[in-house]
Amino acid sequence: MHDTHVTGKTLATGRSGRGLLPARPPAGADTWAMLPALAIAAAVFVAGATALYAPPATGEMAVVFAPGTDEVAAYAAILAAGGRFVAPTRLANIAVAYTDRTDFAERIRAFGGLFTLAAHGLCAPQQGSVP
Repeated sequence: MHDTHVTGKTLATGRSGRGLLPARPPAGADTWAMLPALAIAAAVFVAGATALYAPPATGEMAVVFAPGTDEVAAYAAILAAGGRFVAPTRLANIAVAYTDRTDFAERIRAFGGLFTLAAHGLCAPQQGSVP
């Protein structure tokens, strides 16, 4: 055992490192302390993503279909809902549509669309995909 001199106090420590040194917090205590900050960060991220990808009432928008929906089925659903097919996107189950109907989002759900998003980012139309 050896002695360590710190600010006028001697702390005795042994091989295990235990002695008069302050105890470490239990494992995971840091995670619980960060939980409120993580919740606020997640809420800000969700609010930002929602605002960024909010679909327009009319115009060009991305229509998300169930995974496995092919382009022909998406094209037919968009036409049946009163829109025009613009182009596919990078993701196979998302197609870009154009409409001047304000009720298109509700109508496309009746024909198999899950929801609509703004047509940019991953939901942007592929360039040169439709002649």
